[in-house]
Amino acid sequence: MNSKSITKVFIFILTLFIAEIVSTIAKNYLNIHPGYKDPYTLTAIKMGIILVIYYPVFELLSGLSEILSKHFFKKTKSAIIGGIPGLIIAFLIGLIICYCVFLKLWYHVNVFEVLWRKM
Repeated sequence: MNSKSITKVFIFILTLFIAEIVSTIAKNYLNIHPGYKDPYTLTAIKMGIILVIYYPVFELLSGLSEILSKHFFKKTKSAIIGGIPGLIIAFLIGLIICYCVFLKLWYHVNVFEVLWRKM
């Protein structure tokens, strides 16, 4: 596998995570919004959100995250280590950021607060 195909895979993975983060934020807003109580309406709205997020927003995020990721990967590869190791480090940094966001969204755990308390 060459560097370009690995970059595409990493960008695709991070784009999926970013799309899920946006979708989760929208769905969480509906769960806490006091005006939405009917489960039938909520289900229909959440299904609509999934369509809105995962199709057109995925296309938008794909293009946007590809530009940002390429820039991010390029800077990380040149700043840290060239080639595949730098690409892997850049991907791991993006993965850790997504992990922290998911931890906050799903379990209300702030990694920085936890780390601060451990010190």
